[in-house]
Amino acid sequence: MLKYHLKLYFNVFQVFQNHCKLEYHINATLDAEHFINVLEKKEKSIIEQLDSDRFLLYWQLLKLMRKRLVPIIECILLCGRQELALRGHRGEKRNILIDENAIQNAGNFRAILQVRAKGDIFLQNVLEGTDTNIKYLSPGIQNQLVNICNDII
Repeated sequence: MLKYHLKLYFNVFQVFQNHCKLEYHINATLDAEHFINVLEKKEKSIIEQLDSDRFLLYWQLLKLMRKRLVPIIECILLCGRQELALRGHRGEKRNILIDENAIQNAGNFRAILQVRAKGDIFLQNVLEGTDTNIKYLSPGIQNQLVNICNDII
C-alpha cells in the first residue's frame, strides 16, 4: 500500500511539475502577480500606463510644436518692432528655399526666416519639409499670430 501511495505521489508531483511549465500556467501566474501588485499600488495598472504614455507623447508633440513656433513668433515680433511689412507681393508662396542663389521677394517675414534657417538645421528642416500643415507660414496663420503678438508689442 505504501508503494502505491508513493507511486501516486510521484505521479501527482510529475503532473504538477509538467503543469507549472505550461505557457498558460506561467501567464496566469504573472497575471495574478500583476493584479496583486496593482491592488497593493506597487505597479500602475495598464490603463494608468497607457494614460501616462499618451501624456508623454502629447507633451513631446507640444514641445515640438512650440519649438517650431518660437522662431516664427520671434520673426513676427521683429518685423512688428521694426514696423516692417510681413508679406511682399509674392508672400503667398508655400515653400521657403534656403538656397543662397534663390531669388525671390516673398516679403520680410520669409526673408528673415530664410536667413535665420541657414544657421538653424531644425528650422531649415521645418521650412524645407514636405509637411505644409505645420509650418505656420500661411498668411492666415501670420495674421492670427500678429493678433496674438499685438499685446506683447
